[in-house]
Amino acid sequence: MDNKLEYKFAVKPIKKLTDDDYVKALHIYNDTTPYEIKTPSNEITFWLSKQNEITPFTIYDLSFVKGIF
Repeated sequence: MDNKLEYKFAVKPIKKLTDDDYVKALHIYNDTTPYEIKTPSNEITFWLSKQNEITPFTIYDLSFVKGIF
C-alpha cells in the first residue's frame, strides 16, 4: 500500500473583495487558523480594500483554495 498524501491547490491573486475565491478563502482561513495567531478578517478585508488607493507599500493577498482543477 502506498502511503501518500496529496493536495492540489492553486494560488490566485485577489483583485477585489467581491471575488468568490476571496470569500471561500476567508471562510477557510477563519475555520482553520487558531485564534492565537489569526489576523482578524475585518483587518484583512480593510487592507485589501485599500490596495487600489495610493499607499506607501504594496499589499499582497494570496489565497489557497482547495478543489478540483
